[in-house]
Amino acid sequence: MDTSPSVPESVSDLLTALADPQRQRVLQAFFEARSWELPASDIAARCQPLSRPAVSYHLSVMRHSKVLTSRKEGKHVYYTINRDFITRSLESFLEFLDICCPEPDARQAGASKREAMNNA
Repeated sequence: MDTSPSVPESVSDLLTALADPQRQRVLQAFFEARSWELPASDIAARCQPLSRPAVSYHLSVMRHSKVLTSRKEGKHVYYTINRDFITRSLESFLEFLDICCPEPDARQAGASKREAMNNA
């Protein structure tokens, strides 16, 4: 029976959403614009030669995985990088790593404490 901890779902969602090169291209559109929020039309224009339906699909995947949020204003849809979700996911990933794979110094300190307790 495997007793190793599971990767938190938020971490898995974040990594899956960002693993695809086309979704990285979508994220790059925000970086190029130096903006946390962009209208879908701007994202599509910045992602050419990707087709609008392809960009729409990747925006949907990123929204469902919570990497992006969206809001509608009239006929326009605006997408925003979900900083809170990304921050929480990365913090969860670091906590997972600390539990799963402690740093060598932490393992050594833990072993020294156990050794001292056994010798007492």
